[in-house]
Amino acid sequence: MKGSLRSLLWIVLLTTILGCGPGNTRTNGNSVSASPVEKGKIIPKVTCLKYYTISYALYLPKNYTAARKFPVIIAFDPKGSGMLPLEKYKDLANKYGYILMGSNDSKNGQDMNTSGVIIDALFSETASRYSIDSTRIYVMGFSGGARIASIIGLYQGGVAGIIGCGAGFPATNQPVQFKPDYISFAGNADFNMNELINLDKQLDQAKFTHASILFNGRHTWPPVEVMENAFVWTEFCSMRKGFIPKNDSMILDFIRLQDKIIAKDKETGDAVAAYNHLINLIRFVD
Repeated sequence: MKGSLRSLLWIVLLTTILGCGPGNTRTNGNSVSASPVEKGKIIPKVTCLKYYTISYALYLPKNYTAARKFPVIIAFDPKGSGMLPLEKYKDLANKYGYILMGSNDSKNGQDMNTSGVIIDALFSETASRYSIDSTRIYVMGFSGGARIASIIGLYQGGVAGIIGCGAGFPATNQPVQFKPDYISFAGNADFNMNELINLDKQLDQAKFTHASILFNGRHTWPPVEVMENAFVWTEFCSMRKGFIPKNDSMILDFIRLQDKIIAKDKETGDAVAAYNHLINLIRFVD
């Protein structure tokens, strides 16, 4: 399907057109002011222009300017905490120059119509309200939020990549429509770790551009130092596609760091960790 925004499923589009559920909260586009937002500060609640009952937390990096386009990551927390991922990763957003948006409404247990309207509202914001590079829109989620992010990337399209934390793809018989870049994160004590390990193998067979990061931890959003891999991954994927210029110093710094990590794995005799780090090094710089 073509268009600035593809529906998750045809039934979501149908129910929205018919005005069912949250679709009745549509505004006329003039009831909310698109006033300038302070840079370098998390705004807990920004009301969507398209649906006034839907909101998100927002972080604009300190170098944000309307004079150029910025990549954006739209985050989904399973409990609807838009602030949580922004508070954790705002320093990374500053370092790499990313806009962060965190849904305040998307949460576990919602029906697809509700989720579809929330996603429609958020993507409408990226299309008109901020200076965003339309080729570099990413979706990120943890647990149930990771499955929502995957639904958007695999079936709606319009995103360059998916960052999935603590959960894989949704269980569905629907054939995949799009193959965005994908990176997953799981703690080595996460009850969904094996699911993501198995998904990693399936993505190899399906010819996805993908990587998988394991870290010491449980079922939680990854630590900042681990999540930095996602920002490096999206940067490298954008370089590979020609969306941004190749950054040789960034590539070399990453290779040197991974070489040190692999050498340490070998010193401690952790062959499995060394193998996983080597595989990811190849995937990142291939």
